[in-house]
This record gives sequence, C-alpha cells and structure tokens, in this order.
Amino acid sequence: KIFSPVFSLVIKKYSTNSPRFFPMWKVKVFITPIFVFFIIFIAISLYQIKHFILKREVELAKINKNIMLTKSDINILRAELNYLKRPDRIEKLAIEKLNMRPVLPIDIWNIEDLVSTQTIINNGELL
Repeated sequence: KIFSPVFSLVIKKYSTNSPRFFPMWKVKVFITPIFVFFIIFIAISLYQIKHFILKREVELAKINKNIMLTKSDINILRAELNYLKRPDRIEKLAIEKLNMRPVLPIDIWNIEDLVSTQTIINNGELL
C-alpha cells in the first residue's frame, strides 16, 4: 500500500492513452509492412544463394569430370610411350630407317684407351 501512489503514477505516465506515447495501433501498422518486406527480402536472398550454389555445383561436377578424363588420357599416353620406347623396337627402326648396323663388341671402347689415344695425338707421336 505504500507503493501504490508511486505505482499509479508510473502506470499513468507510461499508459498508451498518454499523448506522449505513440498509439499501439499505429505501431502495428508501421511494423507490419516492415516485417513483410523483411520476410520477402530474406526469401529472395535465400533463392539467389540457392541458385548460386547450384550453379557452382554444376561447374564443380564439370571440372571433376574433366580432371578424371585428363587423368585417363595421361595413363593412356604413358602406356603408349612405354610401348614406343622399347629397346628392341628402337633397334629395329634404327637398322631399317636410319641404315645403322648393330653394335659389335669391337665398337665398344674403354674410356682409358680413348684418353691415352688423345694424349698420343696431342703429343704429336702419331704424326
């Protein structure tokens, strides 16, 4: 009972009928269009984000497919390269196309023999 006069003054001061405050029905009329606009804005934003993500997922799928095809092509090219660089195949082509002859044991030289021959030539002993 002691606080009832103070409490009644507070209620009277902050009541909606007071001319100092905005009436409640005007607040509802003001907030409702903002709320509707906000919901529409969020819906449009979510749609755009979803569309952007779907587009990126399609691009990612295409890139992954290209990566897999490229890896497959690389493996095929490696197999073809290994087939083409076989020594027996290269030897056959060298004999047929380049008119080369097979390597004989006499054609294989020791590096020390080449060095000693070079020193003989440099010293002029062969002349």
